[in-house]
Amino acid sequence: MNVTTLRPGLRRLSGLTKGMPSCVALAAVIVPFLFCGVVANEAPASSWSDGFKSRVRLIVGKLAPASTGPASAVLAGIEMEFPIAWKTYWRNPGDAGVPPSFDWSKSVNVAEATVLYPAPKAFIEPTGVTIGYQDRVVFPVVVTPRDPALPAALRLTVEYGVCKDICIPAQADIALDIAPGLNSPVPAVLAAAFDEVPRQRGQERAGDPVVTSVTSQLKGSNPHLLVDVLVPGGATSALAFLVMSDGGFMPLPVREPGPDANRARFVVDLSKDVDIRDLTGKTVLVTITGPEGASEVEIKIE
Repeated sequence: MNVTTLRPGLRRLSGLTKGMPSCVALAAVIVPFLFCGVVANEAPASSWSDGFKSRVRLIVGKLAPASTGPASAVLAGIEMEFPIAWKTYWRNPGDAGVPPSFDWSKSVNVAEATVLYPAPKAFIEPTGVTIGYQDRVVFPVVVTPRDPALPAALRLTVEYGVCKDICIPAQADIALDIAPGLNSPVPAVLAAAFDEVPRQRGQERAGDPVVTSVTSQLKGSNPHLLVDVLVPGGATSALAFLVMSDGGFMPLPVREPGPDANRARFVVDLSKDVDIRDLTGKTVLVTITGPEGASEVEIKIE
């Protein structure tokens, strides 16, 4: 069975963002932007929405376009805070939990809101391994107004899980208006979160991990994927996270030593909780984190 790497640049993860034309995370959107260095006024922010062991708000700052991309785009952020040791989940929560869901359908003058995910961490729980963020997370959002000359009204309903010893579903409704010609600086926490979004193929930095090969064996009693990676700075702490293009569950890979200190192989056991028949032809997003950076690549299993 062959695994084909898709053309880098376009990533569509349906079902994770509701009410907008797509939930596309575009390397073509992420990479061509530089943060605006002109400080005109304090960056706008919504009020906090308090939930169970959590609070959520929207923050925003201007993006300065480089060579490509919509000049009208702004960078917003969904900022979540939790008490110490409480956490929420990545788009694949792992063995337990629920991924966040973002509904922008009540927004006005918004053509697209693209939610990006900073590199997550893995947590060992009594019920297994979960994937997500502890204490605090900011999800960057590239917002494109329909008409840049008019104000854009962000109206977000976000559903998310909050977990420590117990896991509780939570919801927040948040509103933030963006004036046309916004020239506020990007808040530091948002800039840091944007920098933690894994780079796509062809856009990696010097320290980012690189997927060197992916092979699959879907037949027989031991179906699995093998993901070989090069990890600058050492592979012993590297992690791999997978999610299907439709948001479907993929098991957490197990790391095996590679031929040298900077290489590793991740084995994805597909014998449990995965419908092999449904997997063929699907697109899977592979995210790799290492000591010096993070990257991701889409693969098509066929």
